[in-house]
Amino acid sequence: MSKYKLIATDFDDTLLKDDKTISNYTKDTLLELKEKGYYIVGATSRNLLASKSFFDINMFNYLILNNGSNIYDVKKSKCIYSNLFDKNIIIELYNSYKNICKNMIFSSLNHYYVLKNIEDKIYNKKITNETLTKDFVKLNIFFDSNYDLESELLKIKNKYKMLNSFIMKSNSNGNWITIIPNSINKLTSIKWLINDLNINTNEVIYFGDSTNDIQAIKELGLGVAMKNAQKEIKDIANEITLYDNNNDGLARFLNEKLGDK
Repeated sequence: MSKYKLIATDFDDTLLKDDKTISNYTKDTLLELKEKGYYIVGATSRNLLASKSFFDINMFNYLILNNGSNIYDVKKSKCIYSNLFDKNIIIELYNSYKNICKNMIFSSLNHYYVLKNIEDKIYNKKITNETLTKDFVKLNIFFDSNYDLESELLKIKNKYKMLNSFIMKSNSNGNWITIIPNSINKLTSIKWLINDLNINTNEVIYFGDSTNDIQAIKELGLGVAMKNAQKEIKDIANEITLYDNNNDGLARFLNEKLGDK
């Protein structure tokens, strides 16, 4: 076995193909590495409900969900870490943006609550004054394409300095503002997990493609950008895959790097 002990990967545009599926080759690669003793960790901005809707989560040991606000132990079917919004802040954000944004998606571990209906079965709950009291861990705010996201983000950062707020850039889904409580991100949650597992940061491989992968790419042992990653991710990565997310870039890289195939 190599010096690496844990493999973590983003989902969209990294593990998942553009059609939101995982090839059998990639799935089999992860399952084989898991059997060999590597910890396999999915790190996503999605919640548990959304993750389960795309694939069998049993290929993972752990899931880092909602961009770091939840850590889920797959074998035990148990959330082992949660970082919740202050309910007063959620109410403030809701009242500030409900009349000017295109949509808002409030995320808990298991459900999404939306301001406006979305034609997708997992976005089937409405946010109301009553449901604002739920335990939320992430908020996405969507605006029209010509809206000045940078200016809006600056306003949020100045008012809510304790929060982790950033523009989420997606090759496949456009751009929006994501807000998470208490400066949590994928990296902080991976560090929490590896500390619990007695693993060092230099024993971690991390794959990503977008802005919410920056911290993990920069600070974990081997930060790998996908061939299809945004330029700012490639610029800071240790390595870049030879193939993109539609052509098993992650699995091919692992098989070459770890020598398991």
